[in-house]
Amino acid sequence: MKNSCRVCNKNADNQVFRIQEMMFKSEKFYDYFLCKTCNTLQIISNNNEDNSTYPNDYYSYKKTDNRIKNFLIHQRDSYLMFGKNILGFFIQYFAKGPDIIALASITSDKNAGILDIGCGSGAFIKRLNSLGFNNCVGVDPFIDKDIYDASGKLIVKKDNLYSINEIYDVITFNHSFEHIPDFQGTLLHANKILVEKGVCIIRIPIFPSFAWKKYKENWVQIDAPRHINIFSIQAIAKISEESNFIIEHIYDDSNYFQFLGSEKRNNSVGISKLKLIIDRVYWNIKASKLNRIGQGDQKVFVLRKNN
Repeated sequence: MKNSCRVCNKNADNQVFRIQEMMFKSEKFYDYFLCKTCNTLQIISNNNEDNSTYPNDYYSYKKTDNRIKNFLIHQRDSYLMFGKNILGFFIQYFAKGPDIIALASITSDKNAGILDIGCGSGAFIKRLNSLGFNNCVGVDPFIDKDIYDASGKLIVKKDNLYSINEIYDVITFNHSFEHIPDFQGTLLHANKILVEKGVCIIRIPIFPSFAWKKYKENWVQIDAPRHINIFSIQAIAKISEESNFIIEHIYDDSNYFQFLGSEKRNNSVGISKLKLIIDRVYWNIKASKLNRIGQGDQKVFVLRKNN
């Protein structure tokens, strides 16, 4: 059976994989095909455009009210962004903040205009606000309504990117780009609302990787049916060029979850808490090694607007 690739438009007899939805235990299966030309793994039938795919208990919609945890995250973020927090220096060895690391590599200007796409309940925006950033906002089409902070400031707008016409310095896709059906149109609009030489940061699961080779259909980052496309480097290069962006930097930022999540999918037997702690340390070390050789299951793409 031939499938037409959404990235390169090539129509071919591509290998098909049946992937089970596991996050909400629906027991449904979804067919994905792997494009022979651009190496993008993509869902055949896209059923990803209604709120049933993203129920209220979806992880990015959950609010973190643990004050101690929020305090520790703030200390870590402060160190990663500004490099001056001693407590945060130690915390970042145990709990990394890859989203802050990616942004800090571009700017630490508290007045920078920052737009986060597909941000759920706005946890990233709230963290930036707590660091003193005063011109950042998120947008997500699947939340119930606009989200405001205690002072009445807009945190997240319930809408899609096409409704945004304000101009920003930085636009971020923190594991949202793989959820978007119209990825090309989305990136074109992102380019339109960026300042001259503005930056777009895309953090996504990547194909292929060590985790894919090890777990195949049980690789947790496929996350059927929410992840519509698992892009390759060459796919992102093509999409970026056609959206008038230059890829300035690429690096891996995978972590232990590629193993933990995949092992849980692969094994119906539960993992004990003690074994989980030991395995998490081991898996983080392994993930760091994979990142260094470009075999992690997540990558960060820093795109510069090509004026």
